[in-house]
Amino acid sequence: MILKQSKLNFKFSYSELYQLGIHTGSLMQRDLSELQKYGISQTTINELKAQVDNFAMVEPDELYEQDQMLATKARNELSEQLKTAIRDAMTSVDVAFSNKDIEYISSRNSNLSNLTHNEVAMRGRVMVKLLQKNYEVLQNYGITEEVISNLQSLSDQLSESIDNQEIAVCEREAATKNRYNQANNLFETVSKYSRIGRRIWAERNEALSNDYIIYGSSSAPPQNPNSSDEGEDGEELPNG
Repeated sequence: MILKQSKLNFKFSYSELYQLGIHTGSLMQRDLSELQKYGISQTTINELKAQVDNFAMVEPDELYEQDQMLATKARNELSEQLKTAIRDAMTSVDVAFSNKDIEYISSRNSNLSNLTHNEVAMRGRVMVKLLQKNYEVLQNYGITEEVISNLQSLSDQLSESIDNQEIAVCEREAATKNRYNQANNLFETVSKYSRIGRRIWAERNEALSNDYIIYGSSSAPPQNPNSSDEGEDGEELPNG
């Protein structure tokens, strides 16, 4: 399953967003007496702080990336091991038989390099059935119960590792989407209260108003195309 890729609504780092959340909460605490006129309370500030704390607990992509890399490595290694086991078994089959049916099977297994991992697992299971069906003859050409068991085990392990790798990919994508959603929600909250803070001080104290300006040290956050100098995105101050 491939999740639809989310998109961040800002262009600075997560650490900068976290610091911005803390900074905005501190400004709101400082200006609480003014903000209360517009329905913003201590509870509002506490909710913002909780949102910031929750964002700080979001696991970084590096953890999921590592899990995906390990799962991919395990899948690839098992696939190569199974290919080698199939080739070795096919050598015994080639030596033991010369009929057309066996030659056809041999030609199908002569080049495994371009197969998908699922196809390799399927070829492994087919080879197990071939060896079991012809075991009476093949046991004289190096095929043992252990060889067959190893082929079956590698086929099963590869199928499982394919599933594990796909799960790791999906878990990483889901974590990324969750991280993006939490980041966007926090940015939206911070932006909302920053706009309000700027507006309540705009005509009275420029320095206090400027405290609420959102700066991006990596790059500036995107501006709303509908915003204007008057009214900041057309948003009305909340009523008390």
